[in-house]
Amino acid sequence: MSVLVHSQIEDLVKKVRLIEPYDPAGQQGASYDMRLGSQYAKAGTIASLNSIHPTLNIDPGEFALVSTHEMLRMPNDMVGHNGIMSTWAKKGLTSLFSPQIDPGFHGILIVPVFNAGDVRICLTYLDQIFTVEFSTTDIPAAYGWTEKHQKTQKKIDNQIPIPTTSRTHISEELHTEIRRVSEALQSIQQEHRDFKNELRSYKEQFTTAVSVISILMTIAGIIVAVVVASKG
Repeated sequence: MSVLVHSQIEDLVKKVRLIEPYDPAGQQGASYDMRLGSQYAKAGTIASLNSIHPTLNIDPGEFALVSTHEMLRMPNDMVGHNGIMSTWAKKGLTSLFSPQIDPGFHGILIVPVFNAGDVRICLTYLDQIFTVEFSTTDIPAAYGWTEKHQKTQKKIDNQIPIPTTSRTHISEELHTEIRRVSEALQSIQQEHRDFKNELRSYKEQFTTAVSVISILMTIAGIIVAVVVASKG
């Protein structure tokens, strides 16, 4: 399994519409920064952001379901992982879970978030909030997410239980613990990305070393052949 870099992501955008609508400004070296979509759910209500009301306010201790502006079309030989961008994580915005994006998934992402910080967080429609990285699998999945569930995820499902009240009076101890776990998760995710980059670098170095050794052995063989021929 290997992580896709920018050129591979851009190629899949052209070939299979991996990300739509695609914004070059969101493209990173080995990931893509997804934007906040219009639909969200908070305090038991599903609502939408627009030009008149473009901002979603999440107070300390408050939950919300948010969506991505971009839709993903995952091939059956690819998985994805998404998380909150560090810019927002440092403000206290936490993704309550970051599930794997399965092969064959088609649709927007629906992400439950929580404000573990001390001040209100204001999210504006089309802000870059989530970062997603893509990896190829060794073999294609027998079936994709959309095929199994017979649907494309286009909106927040009104069957999803949505908390009807704010958790603004969450205890300070739990508040601190959630923030600590969030920071630890961000650190682990970064270490995981660094490890994969180092592993890829080692593989490239090994391939180069093997090529050099092969060339040296070929040269040595030629020298031996020349020496033997001259003695003959």
